[in-house]
Amino acid sequence: MTRALAPRSRASFAFSAAILSALALSSAADLAHAQGYSDPFDLDGRIALGYAANDRGALDSMAYVSLDAEGRFHFDPDRRVGLGFDVFAINEFDTDTLDYYDIYLFYDFGAGEIQLGRSPSAIELFLPERSLRFGGADQASLLVEVAGQASGLRQISYGSDPALGLSYFGDYGTIEAGLSAHYDTDGDGQIYALSGLYHITDTVQLFAGTEFAVDTGTDLDHRLWMGGRYDDGWFTVHGILSNGVGFDADNTSFELGAEYALDAIPGLSVGGDITMLDLGGGSETLARVGAEYIGENGLGLGGHATVFDDTAFWGLEASVNF
Repeated sequence: MTRALAPRSRASFAFSAAILSALALSSAADLAHAQGYSDPFDLDGRIALGYAANDRGALDSMAYVSLDAEGRFHFDPDRRVGLGFDVFAINEFDTDTLDYYDIYLFYDFGAGEIQLGRSPSAIELFLPERSLRFGGADQASLLVEVAGQASGLRQISYGSDPALGLSYFGDYGTIEAGLSAHYDTDGDGQIYALSGLYHITDTVQLFAGTEFAVDTGTDLDHRLWMGGRYDDGWFTVHGILSNGVGFDADNTSFELGAEYALDAIPGLSVGGDITMLDLGGGSETLARVGAEYIGENGLGLGGHATVFDDTAFWGLEASVNF
């Protein structure tokens, strides 16, 4: 559906986006200071470096870097504007490089947030923040992410031209909602998504969503998600069922994951995931466990072990959290 950007095109796009973003943020900063807001800027996010290996000689080891961050200028406690990044790049399989990135401007007005640029799909409203990457990533977890629970927008965007669009995420108390529309810059169609999340209690959530592509030149099925989550701040468990993986109604996936923050060792969390894929040619199961420690200074170290299709994977990840 999409083609890879040439290095010069990719650099030109990133440079142009950076210039426009800097101008917008500079204007926002001037306005925030003019209104006398005492703490006009904040930044939070995560930078991670990882390495993964496996016990099958046909697969190379893998190194990767990821950046997930947002910087915000505040107009007042309920309004802010900023720039968001979500970048992931790996080097594997005979040193071939594969990457994915979001870069978007956003305006948060308290009850909702509007994002413009290479913004995420509305499905990201309820997907786990780091699905199948707890303790680090590897080839198997990336395969399951791209062919499993990841949004269709992300699936077609690895190593491809930017899918530009508009996303909205609203928070109305017990109900949250997401809407998004993106178009492929090569004119290969559009992807639309909508999602909803309902807070049954302070700790229990139910969610659902759909994503569909149009004007692609091929007959693509809709993608559907439904699931739930329990999160009490220390223990989290979620289950997500999806039909239409890869926009094919014959493909399904189910993910069950849990994470526990140890009270006895502040900063240490342990967790695991199991994902079952049925892509029309038989089912496959991925199982993984991981642990991660993040100190008070924001420095983190994690490790994981994964089994997928009779192959064992393991890896380490170092991170800076801010």
